[in-house]
Amino acid sequence: SGNYVSTDGGTTKDYQAVYVADATKTLTLKATNYGSISFYDKIAGADGFNLHLTGDSTGVVNLYNNVENNANLTIDNVKLNLANGTIDNRTFETITAQDGAKLDVDIDLTNGVADKITSSGTSTGTILIDSINFVGTQVAASKVYQILNLSSDSSLKLALNDSYKEVTPEISNTVKNTDLISQTVYELATTTTTNDSIKIYDKTYDALVLLNQKVTTEERNFNFVDTSTYTLTDDLGTTSAGTFNINGMQQSSLARRAISRASTSSTMSTIDLAGKRGFTIEAGTTFNITDTAIINGVAPDKGGAIYNNGGTIGTLSGKFVGNYAYNKTAAVQGGAIYNSGTITSITSDFTNNYALADAEAGYGGAIYNSGTITTINGSYTGNYTKSTVTRGGVIYNEGTITTISGTFDSNNAVSTNGNLLGGIIANYNTINNVGGTFTNNTVSSTGGIIYGGLIYNSTDKIMDKINATVNNNNISSNKAIFGGIIQNQGTIDTIDGSYDDNVISSVESLQGGIINISKSVTNIKGSYKRNSITSKTILGSIIVNAEYINNIEATFENNTSKANGGMIWGGIIFNNTNKIIDKINATVNNNNISSTVGVAGGIIQNQGTIDTIDGKYEKNVVSSVERLQGGIISLSKNSKVTNIKGVYKDNKITAKIVSGGIIANSGNIDNIEATFENNTSESTGGNAWGGVIMNYTGKTIGTINSTFKNNSLNASGSAFGGAVDNQGTITKIVGLFEGNYANSSGSAICNIGTTANIGSINADFIGNYGASSVIYSTGTIGNITGDFTSNYSLKDDSGGSCLSSFNGFVGNITGNFTENYQDFSSDADSESWGGILYFRAGNSSGVENPTETTIYTIGKISGEFTGNYSLAGTINGSGLHFRAVNSTVFQTVAEGVDGTFTGNYGVASKGSARGGVLFNEAFSTYSTVKTVTGTYKN
Repeated sequence: SGNYVSTDGGTTKDYQAVYVADATKTLTLKATNYGSISFYDKIAGADGFNLHLTGDSTGVVNLYNNVENNANLTIDNVKLNLANGTIDNRTFETITAQDGAKLDVDIDLTNGVADKITSSGTSTGTILIDSINFVGTQVAASKVYQILNLSSDSSLKLALNDSYKEVTPEISNTVKNTDLISQTVYELATTTTTNDSIKIYDKTYDALVLLNQKVTTEERNFNFVDTSTYTLTDDLGTTSAGTFNINGMQQSSLARRAISRASTSSTMSTIDLAGKRGFTIEAGTTFNITDTAIINGVAPDKGGAIYNNGGTIGTLSGKFVGNYAYNKTAAVQGGAIYNSGTITSITSDFTNNYALADAEAGYGGAIYNSGTITTINGSYTGNYTKSTVTRGGVIYNEGTITTISGTFDSNNAVSTNGNLLGGIIANYNTINNVGGTFTNNTVSSTGGIIYGGLIYNSTDKIMDKINATVNNNNISSNKAIFGGIIQNQGTIDTIDGSYDDNVISSVESLQGGIINISKSVTNIKGSYKRNSITSKTILGSIIVNAEYINNIEATFENNTSKANGGMIWGGIIFNNTNKIIDKINATVNNNNISSTVGVAGGIIQNQGTIDTIDGKYEKNVVSSVERLQGGIISLSKNSKVTNIKGVYKDNKITAKIVSGGIIANSGNIDNIEATFENNTSESTGGNAWGGVIMNYTGKTIGTINSTFKNNSLNASGSAFGGAVDNQGTITKIVGLFEGNYANSSGSAICNIGTTANIGSINADFIGNYGASSVIYSTGTIGNITGDFTSNYSLKDDSGGSCLSSFNGFVGNITGNFTENYQDFSSDADSESWGGILYFRAGNSSGVENPTETTIYTIGKISGEFTGNYSLAGTINGSGLHFRAVNSTVFQTVAEGVDGTFTGNYGVASKGSARGGVLFNEAFSTYSTVKTVTGTYKN
C-alpha cells in the first residue's frame, strides 16, 4: 500500500506495487493457512503477463486495485476478494478458474450494480461466489447483477455458496390465508454467457403449499379469516403425514342477503387450484376440509381436487367447482375426488366438475371411490362425464359407501362409443342407502347400450335401499336401454320414492323404462307418474323383472308408453320367462300405452310366476294398430298367476284385434277375485274376444269370483264375451254380471270351442245385453246357478236372452229368471229362438256330417221364470227352446224342466208363435226333454 512510481519527479504518482516486465513470466501470489495477501496498489507488467493466485481453501488474495496490461489470470484453490465497499471493474485478457477457485464481490443494491470482471479472451472453469458485500439498500423487487463480462467463446461460469441457496422457510403449524411468507432468494442468471450473473429477489412463498408439505408430528391448520379466494401459486405436492386441516368460513344467510346483487364477493372461503393438481393424500395422513370451496383443480388421471391414495379424510364440507380429470388416451377416475382410502363425511356441493376420456372409460364425474365412504351428501349440479364407456356420471363406487343423499340436478353423462352404466351412480360393490333428489339430469349414449340411466348396481353387488325423488330426467340411446332410471344386476332390498316426469327414449329397444331387475329386489314402492317411454320395442315401460321381486306396492299414474314399429310387452310391468314376482299391489291409473304393432299386457305382462296381482287399475288407455292381448294383464305360455284381485275400472282398450280387454290368459290362473267395471274394449279391424277376460284354448283358470259391471266389447267383426271369453278350462265362475255388453256372442260369458269347459257357474246376471245371450256356449258348462234379471238380446236368430248352447253340454240350471226379454218387433221377418234359454244340436245346412251320433246333454232346469218375454216376427219358444238339426247324428237330451213359470209370453207380429214357455223342436224325435213338471201361471 502507498507504493508508487513517477516519471515527472513525483508530481504524478502511479501507485503500483509490482510490475512484471517480461510477458512470459508469471507473478504468483500464494495465501495459505488462513493467511491473506492484500494489494491496495496496482499490479502491472508487460502486455499479456501472467498472474497466478494460489494457496489453500483458507487463504485470501485481496485485490483492491487494478491489474493492468491484459494479464492472464489463474485462480487455483484460493479466494479472490474484490469486496472493498466500492463497485470496481477488473479487466483481464483471460481467466482460468481451477478447482477451489472462490470470489467475494460488492453488490450495490441502491444503484443496481456489482463488481465486474471483464475478459476479452477465452475464459474457462467455475468460480464460486463465496461471499457478497451489500452496499446500500434493496430498491428493485427483482434484479440481475452481472459479475462476469466474458467473450462469447468463454465457458467460465459462476457458482453459489450453499449459504446463498434457497432454503424452504420454516413456518408454524397454524397458518392464516392472509399470512405472507417471504425471503431473499439468490439465483444464478445469464446475461451474456451462461451463469455470468446473480439474480436477487424477495420471494413470496405459497403458505398453503409450505404447510401442506411440512413434516411434523403436530396437527397443522390452514385457517381462513374471511371468505376470500386463496389462489395457489405452486404445486401442492403430496400432503405430509400427520393431520392437516383446512378451516374456512362461510357467510350466514343473513350476511349473504346483505350483500349487493352486484357484488362479486364470495360467500365461502375458496382455494383456487389454478389449473394445478389438488391435494394428494397418502397412507398415514389425516385430512379435513370445512367450509371451503376447492375450485379449478386439474388431473391427468385421478381426482382433480383430491387424490386420496390410502389416507384418511374426516370431513369434506364446502364446495368443489370446476375440477376435472382429462386424458386423451387413458381412463380417468373422479373429476373432483378420487378415494382409495377412508372418508367419513362428504357434505359439499359439487358444481361443473367433470371426467373426460377421449379414448377410454370415464369413472365418476365428481367422485370415484374404491375405498370406504360413510356419508355422501350435498348438491351435485352440472357435473359431466364423457368417454367411450361411461361408468357413474357423478359417483362411481367399487368400495363401500354407507349413505348417498343430496340433490343431483342438471348433470350430464355421455357415452360416445361403448355402453353407459349409471348416468349418476354406478355401484360395483356396496352402497347401503341411496336417497336424495335427482332432477333435470341428461344421459345419452350414441354408440352403446345404457344400463341404468341414473343408477346402476352391478352383478352380485349390494344396494340395500333406494328412496329418492327422481323427476324430469332425460335418458336417450341410439341403441337400447336396460333400466331407464335403475338397472339392478345385484341385490337391492327396497326401491322407494317418486319417479315423475322422466323422458326415456331408445331407438331400438327398451327394457324397464324406469327399473330393470336382472337379479333380486325385495320391495318396489313409491309413485311413478307422467313418465314418457318411447322405443321401437318395449318390455316393461316402468318395471322389468328378469329374476325375482318379492313385492311391488306402488302408484303408477299418467305414464305414456309408445312403441314405434314393434311390440309392447307389459305397458307398466314385465315379468320375464320363469321369473318370480310374489305380489303386485298397485294403483295404476290414467296411463296411456300404445303400439303401432301390438301390445301384450297393457299394464302387466307375465311370462313367469306371480303369486298375487292386486290394486286399482282405472282409466288406463291401451291401444294398438294391430293386435292387443290383455289390455291390463297378459299371461304367456307356461306362466302362472295364483291370485288376481283388485279393482279394474274405466279402462279403454282399442286395437285392430283385441283378445282379453283386461286379462288374456295363455298360462294358468288359480283365482280371479276382483271388480271389473265400466271397461271398454273394441276391435276396429276384426273379431274381439273377452271384454274383460280371455282364456285361450288349452289354458286353465281355477275360480273366477268377481263382479263384472258395465263392461263392453265391440268389434267390426264378431265380439265374443262382453265380460268373459273361455276357450280353455275354467273350474268355477262365481259373482255378479251386471250391465255388460258384447255386440255378438255372450254379453256376459262366451264359452266357445269343443274343448272349452266351465266347471260351474254360480252368479247373478242383471241387465246384460248384446246381440245374443248373456251366456253363449259351444263347449261344456257344468251346473249353472244364479238369478237372471232384465237381461236382453238385440239381434234375432241368435238364441235365448240368458243362455244359448250350440252343440254344447250344460249341467243343471237353477235360478230365477225375471223380466229377461228379446224385442225384435220392429222387424216383421225376425225370429226368436228361445226367449230365455236356447239349446241346439246340429247344423241346419247339413254341412256337418259326423260318422257317429253326438248327444248333447242338458241337466235339469229348475227355478222361477217370471215376466220374461219375446217380441219378434216369429216366436220359437218364448221361454225355453230345445232343437236338434240333422238329428240322426245330432241330438239334445235334457234331464227335465221343473219350475214356476209366471207371466212369460211371446208375441209374433207376422209368423207363428210356438211355445209360450217351452218349445221342443226336432226334425225327428231326437230332441228330448225327459220330464216337464212345475207350475205354469198367467
